[in-house]
Amino acid sequence: MTQLFMEDLFPTRVYHCDIEIDNDAMIKKLYEMQKTEASLQNSMRLGWHSPTILHTLPEFHLLCSFILNLSKAIDNFYISNMWGNILPKYGYNVAHTHPNSAYSGVYYLKKPENSGNLVLMDPRPGHVAEYKYGGDVTTVIEGTQGKLVMFPNWLEHRVEQNLSEEDRIAVSFNLGKSHGK
Repeated sequence: MTQLFMEDLFPTRVYHCDIEIDNDAMIKKLYEMQKTEASLQNSMRLGWHSPTILHTLPEFHLLCSFILNLSKAIDNFYISNMWGNILPKYGYNVAHTHPNSAYSGVYYLKKPENSGNLVLMDPRPGHVAEYKYGGDVTTVIEGTQGKLVMFPNWLEHRVEQNLSEEDRIAVSFNLGKSHGK
């Protein structure tokens, strides 16, 4: 009798967990920065994107420690850059990737209901054909306050539109691979 074997090939690993830390100082710092810093123009629409230096600021050091400790389960990384996003009502992010890094991630400081979730796109080229025949080509990661999500930098993703009356506030980051450590 012939036996049929199954193998899962080319998986995309996405890591997530909940972190219990005080977000208030980070939120306060982002709102202070928003008053004096122009928004960087990347994938965000109708929102504010901070400078990419948050990992150097004391208000974010505890979060950085958590990220670095948790990312050891994946590989030996360092934080190459980190920024904050404030999405008011109707704000969103278009589909994009994060070049020049190994992994990317997001941490939710404030995530009201109906404020938009992270949408990950199927990275396989054949997903376009799947879509034509009704296949699901995205996965929605429901964000909650305190949730950390990490994924490969090449995984295309977007953020749904914020339909709540409150700001959605998140910190995003890129991880570079540490060599020789």
